[in-house]
Amino acid sequence: MGDVDTGKGVTVFAICTNILAEGGFVIDTFGSDTDSETLSWFKSPYKDRTAAIVSDEWKGVIPFNCLKVSDFSVARAKEFDVVVTDKVFFRDEVDHYASLGRIFKVCSARRGYKQEPGKPIMALAVREARKVIRSQITANMSKDEQAAQWAFVDLNAQRAHSGITPVVDSQRWMDVHVTYRDLASYKVLKGFGPQVSPDELDWVWHPRFKSKWMRSPYRTRQFWESFLRSMPVDMFVSLDRANGVCFGAIGDISWVKFKGYDLARMLGIEPDFEAAKPKTLPAKDQPGGKKFQTIALHRRVRELAGQGMTDIQIIAQIEKETGIKRTKGFPAYHRIGGGCNCEEYSGNSA
Repeated sequence: MGDVDTGKGVTVFAICTNILAEGGFVIDTFGSDTDSETLSWFKSPYKDRTAAIVSDEWKGVIPFNCLKVSDFSVARAKEFDVVVTDKVFFRDEVDHYASLGRIFKVCSARRGYKQEPGKPIMALAVREARKVIRSQITANMSKDEQAAQWAFVDLNAQRAHSGITPVVDSQRWMDVHVTYRDLASYKVLKGFGPQVSPDELDWVWHPRFKSKWMRSPYRTRQFWESFLRSMPVDMFVSLDRANGVCFGAIGDISWVKFKGYDLARMLGIEPDFEAAKPKTLPAKDQPGGKKFQTIALHRRVRELAGQGMTDIQIIAQIEKETGIKRTKGFPAYHRIGGGCNCEEYSGNSA
């Protein structure tokens, strides 16, 4: 957790590379909407073992391994060291978020993982916690934000049984459900900035940490409280489940993308998609279908009424033209001021 521009993204990369070093694999899909930082993996030492998840409609150019969304599974992801995706691989936001929702659902539904010493685990990197929430709602996998939050909590609570460890960054402490925060193995703070410190972290501001900070080799002229607010981007404070506190520095990761670069263009990625398929109307909505026949009948009734015919005469004429028996209230239903909405269906209101 940390304010903007505090180095959260680099911290996620650092954690994921540690997991890779232990023989695990990484799914890094929930990147920023406006920044292609997840594509930095294609500049890393793992680039030959990295695959991109692309839209099912993708037909662009990508000089790396790729995997269609419909083909994605945990088993397929394990064939690579890293699996990533980015907004550039999808036609629009709806396609992007629906795909993210499916990826999250596949990961959260994983079963049958048996914990064994040395068995590789999977890191699911979520660079913006809200992306999981929004993607589930867009994909119609959760009805509202609360349901989506609980799906996220369940994924974290079952990590020991699924072999999936979520690595999440969020600007605000409260953006992630309290149960998730309580059950997380580690909490990494990257600088609160001007945010109000949550009551849950009051103990971190305890004076005893100030004395330890002033004796550390990383100390500056800042006091502990000031350090927590505005620590250097390469530093962090970590809290564990036993209320332990440590602080340290993250080494430079030279291949991580810096802001201001169009990484997709630098990597030679050229987006292109298959032509959108025209939506097929149901049979009743097609020309000649039931709805169109009803609209034509509606207009014929009003035409006959405009000629001065009575309801009985209109019924007789319509039955003669269509060969179908009509009820006594049929003409009144379709006349001006009647109860039908046929013209609304046609898009040409009277």
